[in-house]
Amino acid sequence: MCSQHGFVATPESLSQGLREELRDRLRADTDHYTVNEATMSTAHRVDWEQLTTDLIRAGFTISSIAREVEVGRSTITSYREYGHTPRHETGERLICLWCATTGRLRSEAPRIASESVIAHVNILTG
Repeated sequence: MCSQHGFVATPESLSQGLREELRDRLRADTDHYTVNEATMSTAHRVDWEQLTTDLIRAGFTISSIAREVEVGRSTITSYREYGHTPRHETGERLICLWCATTGRLRSEAPRIASESVIAHVNILTG
């Protein structure tokens, strides 16, 4: 929900102060989950490839994304190219960076239906 706090990030605008503010807001964000967001997150997983693509389109590089979320460049590449899922804290940082960059809510983060949801829909639709 970083976008609710009134800032939009670009790679150049993330000063040390803003980075610290993002981290503080990320910690505070967990207090703002709603039942709908929690339910949606269990039904759909984040599309990390699309999320990082959105950041790159906004002007970040893989290296700058990695630097902002405090992981190695190869870690970001593994999300994009191999479909790996980040650890919880790293995923939260990525979502917060995406929210700050795009000005959108965390509930609007790109998502992929999980296999269990797809299987359930297939059963219902025959």
